[in-house]
Amino acid sequence: MSEEMDKALAAVAAQLQPELQRRVSELEGENKLLREHLGTAKKAAEEMKKERDLYMGRVDMPLRGAWLGEALETLADNAVVYRVALAQGEWPEKCPDCDDRRKVRFTSPQGHEYSETCDKCGNRIVRFEPEEVVLKQLRSGRWNGRINDDGTIESDLLYEARGDRDSSSRCYELRAIVREEPEGGFDSAFVRRCEDDEEYVDYGSALFATEELCRSACEWANERVGYPKKEAMHIW
Repeated sequence: MSEEMDKALAAVAAQLQPELQRRVSELEGENKLLREHLGTAKKAAEEMKKERDLYMGRVDMPLRGAWLGEALETLADNAVVYRVALAQGEWPEKCPDCDDRRKVRFTSPQGHEYSETCDKCGNRIVRFEPEEVVLKQLRSGRWNGRINDDGTIESDLLYEARGDRDSSSRCYELRAIVREEPEGGFDSAFVRRCEDDEEYVDYGSALFATEELCRSACEWANERVGYPKKEAMHIW
């Protein structure tokens, strides 16, 4: 019985083999044709991309040139601006109650010697005055994630104080430059910050397009804080 079944299976296989070979040959032919069509489509897509890039380049170049020109003009217009900064006046006349360093010495009940700044002449008069700052560097905002929805990247403007004031450089956004007195007053021009649960006004957070405008902001800040007056120098 087993031999008869083997013979039957061999006969069926012999009959199916030519049909299977024919089908395999057809599939190979169809596969080759598909590869040819795929290669043709890929080549056509590459040609279309080249034509598109060439066209977009012709369209974008004038736009990019115009944008660059406008950007450079904007930077040139804001190369020199002003900010509110603390300034110290001359020393008051030295009083006879302190030493050469304007320190008053005293002895504690425990016998320890101490010194403190003289209340009469130990501090200079402090007030807010305009400080001229110069654009030093343009820093990309790419690394801190400041990328707009349209793909443009916001940049920071690094300004450095001009002159002999001991004032550090600082980065600003272009929008921080105030060009006219805000409708709500100068109070809205500055950033408020919080430190140790106490809120304070960061007077160095805004830039002003003109010295006159900055001077008006200084007058507002002086009145708000109570300057000018004798005081130890603060860092804002």
